[in-house]
Amino acid sequence: MDNRQYDTNKAWVDYLEFLRNSFRIWIQATNSVQDVGEKMLESAIQQSEEGYKEWQKLVNNWSEDCKKSCRYYQNTIERNLKEMEEFLSHRDEEK
Repeated sequence: MDNRQYDTNKAWVDYLEFLRNSFRIWIQATNSVQDVGEKMLESAIQQSEEGYKEWQKLVNNWSEDCKKSCRYYQNTIERNLKEMEEFLSHRDEEK
């Protein structure tokens, strides 16, 4: 077994784990910011007298669309990281 190649694969696996952890922390922070923004906007809309129901509908649609997009993005990143890990683990098995 070529030790240099093994070390390279391990470094890639470790780097992918770092990326995954960093990505998850970033997603959590993004979700928290979105939640706070929604609450602030909801409060402002409730305090206004005109167009509450229309604004509420717009905010709810916008919020749901953002959450769907975020979940899609997160799932895509997670899937791609898993594929890279599987590729690297198969490279180790071939040796």
